[in-house]
Amino acid sequence: VLMNLTENAIKYTKQGYVHVSAEGRVTGSTSELIFKVVDTGPGIPQSKLKDILSDFRNVSTSEDGRGGVSGLGLSLCLKIAHLMGGKLDIKSRPTKGTEIKMRLKLPVDSKTAETKTTIDMSEVASRNKILVVDDIRASYDAIQTKLIKMGLTADYASSARVAARKLANSYTAGAPYSLIVLDYLMPQVDGLLFLNSIAKNPHYADVEIIAVSSVNDSEIEECFNAADNATYLPKPVCQKELEHAINAASVRRALKRA
Repeated sequence: VLMNLTENAIKYTKQGYVHVSAEGRVTGSTSELIFKVVDTGPGIPQSKLKDILSDFRNVSTSEDGRGGVSGLGLSLCLKIAHLMGGKLDIKSRPTKGTEIKMRLKLPVDSKTAETKTTIDMSEVASRNKILVVDDIRASYDAIQTKLIKMGLTADYASSARVAARKLANSYTAGAPYSLIVLDYLMPQVDGLLFLNSIAKNPHYADVEIIAVSSVNDSEIEECFNAADNATYLPKPVCQKELEHAINAASVRRALKRA
């Protein structure tokens, strides 16, 4: 079901983004899993959405732009979710995109011990004020989710210009940012231009950069890595890569001050 929802979202989203997320919580012997697929595609008209929720019919792709890519229609996904004891919630507006959330309640294996999967970041947290710069809010949300698992959190800037203003304000307030997670591909001022601009300002000499990009270009990667305060990570960024990059940034900053 999740694969079908994701493939549909990717196929029909021509601009913007597709964001897939998963979260879970355990209560006693039961776990609730929540999968969410959000896109900025054409959306589904309310009349057609009512058809999907009321019966087994597939909606014509010529009318709403969302047919079954994996051989499953949305109404069939809804049926399967119910058969698994869960439910499928669909919110959509024409031209605004679609959000589909699948909730499942599953038993917890009593023999499975809880294991710690992330490193202790308490010392890192005490030394870092983080800013994520990305023109797509969903990308910030993805990074923020990973940071929270590490005991960290970050502020958000939707563009290089907004980031420059936040940097200046934080410095003036005496609480400067120490780490920036910076997207490369942004309109007007991209990540490289932003990196070069703050490098000229002595106020930001201690700021470390983790550059992230979905662009597979070795020259861009080399440009970021050539800076003595930057690390480059390809998107999607995995948890361990981000942890390692933050630790490395903290070490670099400590060595500069030594």
